[in-house]
Amino acid sequence: MKRYCIFSDVHGNSDVLKLLAETDDFKNADERIFLGDAVGCCPNFNEVLRILFENNCIVLLGNHDVRAIFNRYDKKKFGNVDQEPHFKYIREHMIPEYLKKFKDSPKEYILKVNGKILYFTHYIWRTKYYIAERVKSMTLGTISKKFESIKADYIFYGHEHKESFFCNGKTTYVGVGSLGMKYPGNYVMLEVEDDGEIVITCKKLKYDLTKLRREIRLCELPLAKQITDEFYF
Repeated sequence: MKRYCIFSDVHGNSDVLKLLAETDDFKNADERIFLGDAVGCCPNFNEVLRILFENNCIVLLGNHDVRAIFNRYDKKKFGNVDQEPHFKYIREHMIPEYLKKFKDSPKEYILKVNGKILYFTHYIWRTKYYIAERVKSMTLGTISKKFESIKADYIFYGHEHKESFFCNGKTTYVGVGSLGMKYPGNYVMLEVEDDGEIVITCKKLKYDLTKLRREIRLCELPLAKQITDEFYF
């Protein structure tokens, strides 16, 4: 049997990532797959990157990561320009070694298991730097429409910050939720049995939410509290 630990949207919340790294799910996984947004809202983004890289995680890029690394913002989206000092701060305070590694991270990862294609990404990239809008209502119809260009048997994604599980008979769509910007944090274990059976388990992880809120209030990230308040814990 092969085991995969899949998680997304840590957003600088190093405490919950440390807790995940201490679990048997993480330690015993054959691969640890991170679906993007290591940075964005919480202050300890360098510690998050250290844990990801030192544990040989497969690190994919998210939309917050791209903004911080490549200094790109979508001029069509309201608020992007106002948020640029925030992402500039992250970029300028990121450890150079991590910034270099991060720039080389891909946006997708593909596994082929017993004739099945398993596809991993943060979300749908509408251009090289900009990601698709979230769906207003997460249903099989809206999610399958969003991912219609991806041909795979299983699609694992983050970005929405909500757990979801849809199947249309041809493709299974798994939204792994957010590890760092939800309470409790969400992650997924994928097990591939020796006979080819695929088992997907959604899991939750509690962390010190009071401590996180205090750290956000006291940190120097320009828009940390404002951006964080957009997400529901």
